[in-house]
Amino acid sequence: MKKLVYFFLFTLLFSCTKNENHTFTVNGTLQNSNGKTIFLEEDMEGSLQPVVVDSALVKKDGTFKLTGTAKEQTMFSLRTDKEMIPFALLVNDSKQVTINADPNNKNAPYIVKGSPASQAIIDYDKNIDQKADNIARLGKNVDTLIRSKASDSIIKLSYQPYTLALDDLRNYTLDQVNKSNSPVLTLYIIGSYQRMTENLGIKSFSQTELSALINKASSKFPDHTALIAIKNKLKPRKAPDFTLPDTTGKPVSLSSFKGKYVLVDFWASWCQPCREENPNVVKAYNQFRNKNFTILGVSLDKEKDSWEKAIHDDGLAWNQVSDLKFWSTEPVSLYNVSGIPYNFLVDPNGNIIAENIRGEDLFSTLSDVLK
Repeated sequence: MKKLVYFFLFTLLFSCTKNENHTFTVNGTLQNSNGKTIFLEEDMEGSLQPVVVDSALVKKDGTFKLTGTAKEQTMFSLRTDKEMIPFALLVNDSKQVTINADPNNKNAPYIVKGSPASQAIIDYDKNIDQKADNIARLGKNVDTLIRSKASDSIIKLSYQPYTLALDDLRNYTLDQVNKSNSPVLTLYIIGSYQRMTENLGIKSFSQTELSALINKASSKFPDHTALIAIKNKLKPRKAPDFTLPDTTGKPVSLSSFKGKYVLVDFWASWCQPCREENPNVVKAYNQFRNKNFTILGVSLDKEKDSWEKAIHDDGLAWNQVSDLKFWSTEPVSLYNVSGIPYNFLVDPNGNIIAENIRGEDLFSTLSDVLK
């Protein structure tokens, strides 16, 4: 679900269904570039390639002028004919936007005037890049101390600035979301934070937190269709029921666990990544089993002996089911599973509230839900 959320944050951001078009102009200059033509592009939902809205030749003095239309506030980018990567991002939150760009200026490759949301994107990116660099540096220091087998007290002490830096990044992001007066800026901040934290290997917003942020944003900007679309995509969906035999041949149904939080865990004895993830699942089961939580393992095994041996060897103490039909087992198609390990967190009402949560994400999600 989280990967889907990231996708929607950046693709549904550009989805528009209103009838009224709003026109805006982009004036600017481009220095130190070999580009002869500038393209104003909009990323459209469902398209793998951005849509060119307008183009203009760069004059000898570097100036250019572009015109765009949109049915609501959205994100645009500027790119030259010599580059595939945009040199500037902008939001159409005003009728006139000015972009002065110089790719050779590493500190400020482009400057925006007339668009508060576009400037806020620049400011946010600059600040989180600095904060991310600090987190990476502090994290490397902790790792070095651990590898050098420093004392527990020293390692614990090194964790303090690292933890504070993580909190600072999260709190700064939440503060910027709360201050945002633009739905596009709001979505950009949330999506950038998720991507940044995933790259750093640190805790992102959980499914519950994401839903709360999107719900709050959709209330703040009730007419923005992209936000409404994302909110609808985040609504829980019913977990399809199924029945499979356990190791003794007794039929077990997912619906028999109604009233509990259930992690439907797809795995197999022959799947090495599954076996490597199993210790995390065992740890999660032991930590949360007394909080109205359980696990239902769905194996894609073909041989019963191998399946039972893996259950024993990995210490999987929860309910395990399989019809030994490999990828042809019914739950695979019901849940559209294309790879394992894969899991779905089902709430007491039978709704899927998260999926594909592994490692630290598994513990953070369960901690948020099972308070």
